Amino acid sequence: MQTKAVQSQGNRARLMNIFKIIRIDKHLFTHLHYWGKAGHYHFYFSPDFKNAEDLLHFLIDPVVSPDIVFPTRKRRRVFVAHTGNGEKVLCKQFLLWRHKKNCFHVNDFAYKEVVNHMFFSSFPYLVPKIYGYYEKRVCGLPVECGMFMSYLEGFERLQAKEYMFATRMILALSENGVFHGDLSPKNILIKKQSGELALIDMDSVSKCAPYSWHHLVRMAGNYLYSTQYMYPDVLDQDDRLDFITLLYQELPESKRAICGFDAFRDIILEIARHIAWEPLPEEIFEKNAFFSCPQ
Repeated sequence: MQTKAVQSQGNRARLMNIFKIIRIDKHLFTHLHYWGKAGHYHFYFSPDFKNAEDLLHFLIDPVVSPDIVFPTRKRRRVFVAHTGNGEKVLCKQFLLWRHKKNCFHVNDFAYKEVVNHMFFSSFPYLVPKIYGYYEKRVCGLPVECGMFMSYLEGFERLQAKEYMFATRMILALSENGVFHGDLSPKNILIKKQSGELALIDMDSVSKCAPYSWHHLVRMAGNYLYSTQYMYPDVLDQDDRLDFITLLYQELPESKRAICGFDAFRDIILEIARHIAWEPLPEEIFEKNAFFSCPQ
C-alpha cells in the first residue's frame, strides 16, 4: 500500500510539471503585470510603459517588417519596433529549438534575462529598461518567447584595444555581487562621445558574493577568450598582460593583500584558454595558492 501511495505521489508530481508548461501564470513576474492575450501571444508589461498596444502588431501581423538590428542564430533575432510617439523599442525574439531535447527550452532565455535585470537596480552603469515579456503558445505549449526593452541610442560594442573599460565593468559587477557568464566585447557597450558604458545580455547572469575571487577571475578570463575569438591577432601578449595588470591595480587594497599579482595573472591566463561556457577543471583553482586564502 505504501508503494502505491508513493507511486501515486510521483505521478501527481509529474502531471504538475506538465501543467506548469501548459498553463499561463499571470503572476510570473513581480515587476511586470499580465496584460492579456492577443492571437496566440500572452503579454506582460511594465506598469510604467504606456505604449504596449503599439508593439503587438510586430508579432501578430506578418505583413509588418521590423528593422533588424543584427541577425543572430536561426532561432533568434533582434529587431527595433517603433511606438506611436516615435520611441524605439528593442525586441529579442526566441523561437522553438528544433532539437527534441530542447523542445521546452525556448522560454528559458528571455524569462531568465527579464528576471536577472532585477539584480541591477543599483548598478553604476547603464542597463536597458525592461518594458515587457511575451510567450507564444500553441495547444498550450511554448513555441516562441521574447522581451521588449529600451533601445540604447548611440552605443556600440567595445573594440579590442578598449579593454580598460572592460576592467571597470568587471570590477563593478564583482563589487555588486553579480556574475555575468558571457562577458565579452559584444555585451559591453560604449557611447564614444561621453565614454558612458552599458551592459546587455543578462540571460547568463547570477548572484554571487561581493568580490568573489572565483567569479571575478572567471569573468576576466572569459573576456580575454571572447576578445581573442572576436578580434583574432589584435591583442598581443603585452595587451593581455596590461588588461590583467589594470584589473589588479584597480582592486581594493584589502583584496590585493590576499594574493600576489603572479597568481592572479596565471589563473586568468589559464581560464582564457577555455571556452566561456565550458566547465572548468577544479585543478585550475586548486593549483593556485591564493584561492585557498580567506575570501
